[in-house]
Amino acid sequence: RTSSEKQVSKLESQINSKDNEIRDVKAKLSNLKSEIASVSPFVIYKVEIGNSYKSGNLETDYGNTIYSGRTMYLKPKIYYKGFAADNYELKIKWFRPNGSMSTGTSSPFGYSQSDSHSLSEGSNSIELPGWGNEAMGHWESGEYRLEIWYDGKCVFLKDFRIYS
Repeated sequence: RTSSEKQVSKLESQINSKDNEIRDVKAKLSNLKSEIASVSPFVIYKVEIGNSYKSGNLETDYGNTIYSGRTMYLKPKIYYKGFAADNYELKIKWFRPNGSMSTGTSSPFGYSQSDSHSLSEGSNSIELPGWGNEAMGHWESGEYRLEIWYDGKCVFLKDFRIYS
């Protein structure tokens, strides 16, 4: 064999070895995702609150300052990492500055609202339906708390302020 044939053979061997390493790492990653999904099919890492009209169109964009006089429906945008794509029922608790939970005629027992959402694998975001009223000025100024529940556990909480 010529020296160039030996170099090609050596390179092919190195490529095959790296391909095998990549396959092994991908298999380990797949197993790890399955293990994580068995404990928690998704992890919420950020929530921003917007203020919307009844139609769902935003009056105040997600993460911007919300003023009491303009408030209608508070609308959360959830950023999450999904490990198992499926439909999940998320339950929400909205707590007012006085500590009481906001509820309405459509509220499930013990929560403000509940909705089923399709979550995908990977880093994604979803917008939840708004909670409130179509009359401007529905929410008073003060410190609020949003809790997101899944499968009987609080999976995320956010304190936020509505300004005068």
